[in-house]
Amino acid sequence: MREEIHYINTDDYEAPKVANSLFEGRENVVQMQYKEGMPEVTILVQAYNQIDKIKRCIESILRNTKGINYELLLVDNGSEDETLEYFKQVDYEPKKIIRITKNIGSAFPACVLHNLELAPYVVLIPGDLVLTPHWLKNMLICMKSDKRIGMVNAVSSNVSNLQQVDLLFKDYEEMEKKAEQFNQSDPTKWEERMRLITLGTLYRKEALYTVGFPISDIGFFHDFGDDDISYRIRRFGYKLILAGDTWIHHDHDFRNLESKEPVEFQKSLEIGRQNFMEKYHGVDAWDNNICSWIQSLRKAPVVHDKKEVNILGIDVGSGDILLELKNHLRRNNIFDVNLQAFTQDATYREDLYSICNGRVICDREDGIRLCYPEESYDYIILGKAFNSYNEPFVILQDVMKVLKRGGILFLILENTFNYMEVLNIFGEREQVRENIFYHISLEQLMSNVECYGQIIDIDMNGTQLSIEKQEKINKILKYIQMSDNKDMNLARLITKEFILTTQKY
Repeated sequence: MREEIHYINTDDYEAPKVANSLFEGRENVVQMQYKEGMPEVTILVQAYNQIDKIKRCIESILRNTKGINYELLLVDNGSEDETLEYFKQVDYEPKKIIRITKNIGSAFPACVLHNLELAPYVVLIPGDLVLTPHWLKNMLICMKSDKRIGMVNAVSSNVSNLQQVDLLFKDYEEMEKKAEQFNQSDPTKWEERMRLITLGTLYRKEALYTVGFPISDIGFFHDFGDDDISYRIRRFGYKLILAGDTWIHHDHDFRNLESKEPVEFQKSLEIGRQNFMEKYHGVDAWDNNICSWIQSLRKAPVVHDKKEVNILGIDVGSGDILLELKNHLRRNNIFDVNLQAFTQDATYREDLYSICNGRVICDREDGIRLCYPEESYDYIILGKAFNSYNEPFVILQDVMKVLKRGGILFLILENTFNYMEVLNIFGEREQVRENIFYHISLEQLMSNVECYGQIIDIDMNGTQLSIEKQEKINKILKYIQMSDNKDMNLARLITKEFILTTQKY
């Protein structure tokens, strides 16, 4: 019987020191492997064919990564063109090349990485990125600002998840000039996120150790892999930061499904979504309403005279909207923000713990009045529709008691007096709502809210209707003579929900 021994050389390593904290202990494990002069960053570039894009990507790295000790790890994932030969010709040291003989999926290269061989910081680059001046310098500044940060991603072109910033340019030379002007380190532009689309993501090595290799869960072939690594790293105590002060170019037309077959892509999405819900015990990666709230939260009055700001989120799902308010305050130079949460759904408890630096309470709705002292919070977000609570006006009274004088309350009202009701009355049957809501008009809510504070803003989130449906509604409005201004009534009828911003007296 043939005996084969694989050696892992640890002769130059020392055992990690005993640490006083969990995160310090994790850092010590990485630091024991690091010796002076070793690369600080591993830049891993993954390629599969598309030689022109790969060349542009690597040339942009070599041109725009200055003043940083990095190594290149070039991974050819089974390319059938001249990618491997090009990798051999790349004039940079230190450089390593990995050749995978056959492409069996974009996640496979991450499965074969040996984590001991990686530098303290690791950035994964798909071959269709073009890197810009100061890209890595800025992301390292962000990463090193807090040991709790595990992932940093730049904003870019051609990406979803509210990570896209459009810089208009006619050629790559103009793009680099505009990007250099854009890429100025600014901590007020760093946004904490629940999840990141991983395009050129910078990882802290100990965060990868903590969640375990391979980086990608092999259950996710492509889609939802971003959600999975985001949730894993965040649930182990690390923050995910979108570096809004750094822009890179994603040379990929994802909205038109470049290189993807539509039917297979849709099937992949559906399977990935179900796999994610199975893994995270019912958490739906698409179950967030951040888009509904952004306009209201980004207009929120800022309390400038506070050294510390306390925010309470009530029934805010996983907490996306809590982070959005926190990011809004950061953009206004308020960095000391304390997040707490109350939820009636235990599904979200673990994710709320991952972003809250205060208490997370899971209880019935009447627990609000029992759990919090009066006048404790500068901001309160009531994330579930106001008219979906069993006793909505009691809830209003409870949250106003725990809100400080001058504090801000955000609440959302489902519009039950909308176009569906009108069409149903006139025989045009519409889909029945999945949830049950009390019929509370905007005016009724406003009159109650004004007993406690001043309404300073109302946003209306509309529903997209077909031209045919709009014409039907306009005919009905004209028939029943609701108003001479049909457009105003149509706007009210197609509103799905109202978001009220109120300042307590």
